[in-house]
Amino acid sequence: MSDKKRLVIFVCTGNTCRSPMAEGLFRNGLTDEEKEIFEVRSFGLAAFGGEPASEYAVEIMYSMGIDITAHRSTPLNRYALAEAEVVVCMTESHANVLLSVGVDPEKLVVFDIPDPYKGTEDDYRRCADKIKVELEKVYDRIRK
Repeated sequence: MSDKKRLVIFVCTGNTCRSPMAEGLFRNGLTDEEKEIFEVRSFGLAAFGGEPASEYAVEIMYSMGIDITAHRSTPLNRYALAEAEVVVCMTESHANVLLSVGVDPEKLVVFDIPDPYKGTEDDYRRCADKIKVELEKVYDRIRK
C-alpha cells in the first residue's frame, strides 16, 4: 500500500483570503487519523507566489485557534490539479475556469463564498463563518 497522502486542495483567486482560511479551517476539522491520510493545500488562479495571508484572514483564523501566519500564496499548477482527489473552488467562476482546462468535474466541490479582499474585519468573519458551513460538503465527501 502506498504511503502517499490523498490531496484536497482549495482554490480561490489570489490565495491570500478565502482559500487559506478554508485550508486552515478544514485541516483543523480533521481527526488525527484523517490528518495522517490527507494532505491539504490551497492555491490561487491568479496568485503571486509568496504573498502572506491577508491581515484580517490571519486575525480571524487566530481568533478561532488556527494559525495561518506561515501561509504563502501559491499559483495553481497542473500537477496539483492532477494529484488532487478533491478540488474545492470558492466560487462557480473558479470551477468554470478549471472545467475549461479539462479538470474532471467529479473532483470539484463548489462553494459560493464572496471575496472579502479589501473588506472589513466583519467581512472576513462572515466569510470564515460561511466557509465553515460549506466545509461540511467536503467532510461528507472524504468520509464516504
